[in-house]
Amino acid sequence: MKRIARRTLLAVLVFAALLYPVYLAVGNWMLRSGVERWVNRRPERFLLQYDSAWTVWPGVVHVRGFRIRGQTPSV
Repeated sequence: MKRIARRTLLAVLVFAALLYPVYLAVGNWMLRSGVERWVNRRPERFLLQYDSAWTVWPGVVHVRGFRIRGQTPSV
């Protein structure tokens, strides 16, 4: 039983180690190439801009020069 648990743990660790560079590449590529266009579909109502953004850890994004503007007729 211990051998199976050790192999499973090793497989999970190897998978995580291989997945991390993929996360870095895809996450940083998305931040540099298209997130602003996707978020700013209607810039007259909502506008999000930033000078630079990067990620090194899942769920954490570092941003410089962040600007946000929103407008709604209901407030």
